[in-house]
Amino acid sequence: MTLHAISRYMDQPTRKMMETLIKRKHKYEGFAKQCKRWQWTALLSLAILLFYFVITANAGGGSLQPEAMIAT
Repeated sequence: MTLHAISRYMDQPTRKMMETLIKRKHKYEGFAKQCKRWQWTALLSLAILLFYFVITANAGGGSLQPEAMIAT
């Protein structure tokens, strides 16, 4: 059921509270989606950075040792 369908059973203050609650829920869901998007972006950026370090370490004739990557 939607708020519109059950609104005839509610008084005005209850209806206003429910509308505010629904708006907050939609706002929270938007923030949750945005947070998930930023997490995936950060993970992808980290993967690209690590890939770059591996490529530059191998291109310089070095090895894949952590010390060589840090020195690069």
